[in-house]
Amino acid sequence: MISEIHIPKGTLPYIFGSDHEALTLNLVNEAMDIDLNYIENKNSSGSKRESKYISNFWGENIQSVSAIVGNNGAGKSTLLKAIRDGNCQFIGTDGEEIPHNSKLIFYYNSILGYDDTPNTRSKTKNVLTLSKFSILQNDREYADSEFSRFLKIHNNAMLERIFRLIKNKKIYAKLLELGLPTINNIKIKINHSNKDYYNIPDTFKPFFQYFKDDSERKQKDVERIFESKDNSINNEKEFYEKSLYERKSIEKHLFKENIIEAVIKRVHLIFEETGNIYIREGFIRGGKTVEYLKTKNICGLEEAFYWFLDNAYIKVNNIEFQLPVQEIKKLIEVLLSKIEKSNEFDFLRNYPNYHNYVFNANNFNTLEIIDAYQDFTKEFKKHFKVTDEPLFNFSTDRELSSGEKLMYEQFSIFNEQVSRIEKKRDKLNNTDEYLILLDEADVCFHPLWKKKYINMLLEILPLIFVNKKLQIIFTTHDPLTLSDIPHQNILFLGKGENYTKVLTNKRKTFGANISNLLADSFFLEDGLVGDFAKKKIEEVIHVLNKMIENKNNNQHIDISQEEQQRIRKLIRMVDEHIIQSKLIKMYNEAFGPSIDNEIQELEERLNYLKNLKNKTHD
Repeated sequence: MISEIHIPKGTLPYIFGSDHEALTLNLVNEAMDIDLNYIENKNSSGSKRESKYISNFWGENIQSVSAIVGNNGAGKSTLLKAIRDGNCQFIGTDGEEIPHNSKLIFYYNSILGYDDTPNTRSKTKNVLTLSKFSILQNDREYADSEFSRFLKIHNNAMLERIFRLIKNKKIYAKLLELGLPTINNIKIKINHSNKDYYNIPDTFKPFFQYFKDDSERKQKDVERIFESKDNSINNEKEFYEKSLYERKSIEKHLFKENIIEAVIKRVHLIFEETGNIYIREGFIRGGKTVEYLKTKNICGLEEAFYWFLDNAYIKVNNIEFQLPVQEIKKLIEVLLSKIEKSNEFDFLRNYPNYHNYVFNANNFNTLEIIDAYQDFTKEFKKHFKVTDEPLFNFSTDRELSSGEKLMYEQFSIFNEQVSRIEKKRDKLNNTDEYLILLDEADVCFHPLWKKKYINMLLEILPLIFVNKKLQIIFTTHDPLTLSDIPHQNILFLGKGENYTKVLTNKRKTFGANISNLLADSFFLEDGLVGDFAKKKIEEVIHVLNKMIENKNNNQHIDISQEEQQRIRKLIRMVDEHIIQSKLIKMYNEAFGPSIDNEIQELEERLNYLKNLKNKTHD
């Protein structure tokens, strides 16, 4: 376990100044400041100092949780990156140095504002950077620079990560227990891509045109069926019930055709993205042409496309290979099977354009679809360039709040690393000690989630990183989060005139009252009231003070009834009891007793006492 961070002289000039002395920063202070026996028994002669370290204090497999706190601009995030990049020394509880590369280090930042990936010159092969910026980069892969498309790809990938997280029943149950909402059904929209026939092999082009024509012909047939429905049915109710049943049946059939069509278009798009390298290299076994399909009356889209897959191949330099036939068929069949089971889908017609469909699936069915598509793209990548334009758009059955979504996202990002670590085990340090660095990971949370955040980390991370020794260091400036951290585990940074100072005056934090923490000037330099409200209250105080001063000096200041009424309204608007009472007294002193104000003051006082009484009884 890392107990201290040692910063050699002059190492971090951009934080501590160009001529700073060597610094040792305590992250885990085990010394007990006061003997508890001495507190309980004043006559006790005991002066023994006990160890502050409590075994298993942070829960299963978590060695320690520490915080770096500072005013804006104090350099807490920069210091966390210095820890990440190895620009300081790790010291253990025994006083010995711990090699930086002896731990697998995870760096997480949820803010998309700047590139915070490590300097490539740094020796950080044991570091996994999980910042919003780097994740966005990884999700895009081959996407172009158009931000809207870029973001759509990322959001889809993030939902996929969340689905994989909640697949773990133990983790999902714990997340629900801790207050996150359920995610039951996933809405899946199939995306269609339309491309011209520029880069499809010449031999394949007539087949893709045949598939397109077949789809358009069936669409027109369906339109004609619906147009002629009322000719043979006299009873209006019978017509409605029968047409609704038949419509649903036809729509489900069309939906299946639509899915096959979307996969065909995806294969087409992959050819277009790959370029013209296979224009003359495509062949059909036996030299058959599209006329063969017409002669044999192979006109069903699924049957025709499957025949094409079984018979099409590409030959380059006497090396022959097929399209990924099994993966294409599996993707289609998985999708068709989910449609067959689902009675919940929307048929969105925008004639004469192609139909768009949305259907519902549960988490496990969604993951099966995602896995089938990943196998599809993985096989295509062996010989083709694969687009990152999503084939599916995912959305949850309920709109998650920003805090709920971010909480799911954070844990899903760490969960994704488990399988990646196994795949890269030979390239990463084979260690069971993980250092998790969280750079203001709580900054976007509602206060309710900030209050829950540390406990969520302690409950969920051990379920993700099973049987690993975890140490967490995070930056924050929020007292809601810090109330879960003992002050011995907090490094306080203060912003000096030219550089950062390490503060030695420890605030009391663990289990401390939030209001007391907020009132500390270190966290909130100018009180607990919002600046706008404070400005309005100060305006009232200024006017009333002047009125009182002039009254005491027997001077008269003319003030309109309108202004006097405005001041009364502002005073009534203040919800903080003590401040409002003080303003009422000032108002009465300035203008003389007001029956209305006295009644209001007494009512406010009565309500205050009633609430206090109820809280006492509770």
